[in-house]
Amino acid sequence: MPATRCPFCGTQCTDAAVRGDSSFVCRNCGKAVEPPMAGYSLPVPPRQSSGGSNDRWSDGPPEDSANRWSAQPPLGDESSSSESVSQTSILPHGDVGQPVPVRPARSPLVWALIVLALFLAAMIGVVLLARSMRPWLASRRVAAQQATVNFWLPRLNNGSDEARREAAQAIVALGPKAVCHTLDHISKDPGDGQRFLFVPGAVRALANVGAEAVPGLCEGLGSPEPKVRAVAVEILLQMGAAGRGARDCLLTTLDDPNRWVCYYTIDTLGYLGDSGSPATNRLAEFLASPDLFARRHAVEALGRIGPEARDAAGALEKTAAEDPDPAIRSSASLALKQVEVVRLAREARREAKGEMRQWLEALQGDNASAAIAAAVAVGNMGFEGRPAAPGLALMLHHADCNRRLAAATALGRLGLAAADFIPTLEAAAKEEDAAVRAAAAKALEPPKRKP
Repeated sequence: MPATRCPFCGTQCTDAAVRGDSSFVCRNCGKAVEPPMAGYSLPVPPRQSSGGSNDRWSDGPPEDSANRWSAQPPLGDESSSSESVSQTSILPHGDVGQPVPVRPARSPLVWALIVLALFLAAMIGVVLLARSMRPWLASRRVAAQQATVNFWLPRLNNGSDEARREAAQAIVALGPKAVCHTLDHISKDPGDGQRFLFVPGAVRALANVGAEAVPGLCEGLGSPEPKVRAVAVEILLQMGAAGRGARDCLLTTLDDPNRWVCYYTIDTLGYLGDSGSPATNRLAEFLASPDLFARRHAVEALGRIGPEARDAAGALEKTAAEDPDPAIRSSASLALKQVEVVRLAREARREAKGEMRQWLEALQGDNASAAIAAAVAVGNMGFEGRPAAPGLALMLHHADCNRRLAAATALGRLGLAAADFIPTLEAAAKEEDAAVRAAAAKALEPPKRKP
């Protein structure tokens, strides 16, 4: 049999007596020993380094070292067999002779999954922390912004024109929220919701900023406060064609529950020029409204839009003929002339004679220089140039700003002969080109009396 150590006394059992059940008896200690399984060796107790009865230990701890073997009774003493060390106290847990279970090492994939789980947990923690801090950061940001706006508000309300211009530009640069905050401070509601008070200088300064202020004004149009919506529309009204970017927001404000905000919105859409044409159908709906003020504002707005509002010509004709209010009927007739100015200019050319006909044809021709020269010529005629009024009004809708400037100047010189096209001049007085605005505003001035 192969050499085997006794698990009880540690001696070699090569010459042990073999029993019938394949076990053997150690000749030294007399205990029955089961043969180990293949590939498995029983643990060997440590050997003593000195002689005597412990010479059987080939190697082991020194004599003076404390170990569990020193407490055993002398080997071979049958009376001490009950106190001898059992095989299960020496061997690892489990059945005697069974291999020791070994925990397998984690694979790289397992470690990668653990690292990934830790990373995801950390990311979730960061997201939750950021969400919890977001309201605090937002409140701090709003507080800092309002503190800056509050710095400029006194200058906007009470400063000189230059100080107001600087304050308006600084507030607009802070963003839409800052503009909306400002609108709340430059408007006042006496409490009945039927009229509003604005700071005129502040309104004018914000309107002069131009298109850059439009996002903030659109923010104001969505405010729950009627006074804020009203002042936002008023600024867009003074801004004129420069506020065309707010057209879609203004179309929504047409349904505002406050009637004054609705009136201001109707007027503002009329000053957007050609950009207000998508609002034509909505404005035409107000012509059938039982609200007299709504009908009046809608008629005037359609007239300022001009030929781009030709889809509303039928509604204007009906209003001019059937409206119960005579002032609205008169305004509708005047608005029809602005809407059908193309037809009126064509009829004037057809009826004109001689040199006047040549000038009227030049007004709508492709030669810009000839058109400007013709506008100057008919303007110098004063009231006698009345047949050219429709052509000059149509010229105010031309894309060339130089032609529009010449037309506005000529209409101003015609005086009362251009009275039928005052709405067109009013719209031109709020267009984007500064020179055209100035010429149209001058043309709208009442004639001076001669001393």
